[in-house]
Amino acid sequence: MNPRQRPHEVRLRGLPAGVRTKVRRAARGSGRSAAAGLFVLALAWPAAAQAQTSAYRRAPGDTLRYHEVTTGTIEMRPARGAVTVQTRHDARIAVTFAAADTARAWFEALSLSAAGSPLGERRPDTAPLLGRPYTFVFTPRGEVRTVRVPEIPGEVLRVSDLSAEFTEFFPHLPAGPLTPGATWADTATHQTTNAAGLTVIGRRTASYRVRGDSTIRGERVVAVEMRTATEILSGSATPRPTGATTQSSLKGEETGVFFFAPGSGRLVERRRTGRLAGSLAVSAGGQTVSIPQSFTYESRIDLIR
Repeated sequence: MNPRQRPHEVRLRGLPAGVRTKVRRAARGSGRSAAAGLFVLALAWPAAAQAQTSAYRRAPGDTLRYHEVTTGTIEMRPARGAVTVQTRHDARIAVTFAAADTARAWFEALSLSAAGSPLGERRPDTAPLLGRPYTFVFTPRGEVRTVRVPEIPGEVLRVSDLSAEFTEFFPHLPAGPLTPGATWADTATHQTTNAAGLTVIGRRTASYRVRGDSTIRGERVVAVEMRTATEILSGSATPRPTGATTQSSLKGEETGVFFFAPGSGRLVERRRTGRLAGSLAVSAGGQTVSIPQSFTYESRIDLIR
């Protein structure tokens, strides 16, 4: 990802100047006029885009590379005072496709860090994980079902659980074409259990709306807004070395945008931010203490040319 890259402008492409003026005037008018303007825009949308059903291209042998950066802030508020931890995930990822909707992905480079009281700073050695493939089923609409996860070193798990790395990597596409103003929604649930015995259950309900089209590095892309209600439950029946067990619950909302290239069938960019809040229940010696917690984050994925 290039953090200095300027946001992409969404343009009314392919419209004559007179039509563009009418659409802008309609958008400033009443709801009826705005709807009429949207209808005009839909008529002017390139014919190929109207006829083309949106789908990810997954040709066997094709390989894509992405740069992913996610930064986050975890805050816990036990009785003795707030604890804040800053996290960062910076990765270069390769995704290659095989027959029968099968895909494999691996980290070519990965840097993880967590810093803050009482941890100090942790930077695990990620070298043992590089090049080790995840295997998953990848549908034309972007739904992913993980089949195999590589062994993740314990040092890495103590900073970040990467078991579900690709579960929500690719935004979901609609069953029909990506025409302006098109909306759709979906729900998904996933569950993973890592090598440390931690089980994570994620539930999400997402809604999408096509905002318009643009151009990124000379390629036509469609901009789609996303809004997602997210709930994450995690816990382990296996006591920690201290003898305690933990149960975590987080719930909140995520917003963002992604840019999809219908011509090549590729995700070109995805940006999202979110805030989740809930509690961490720690049980030991027959007693349970509930600690308020929150997690805020920003994430960006860019296709590497």
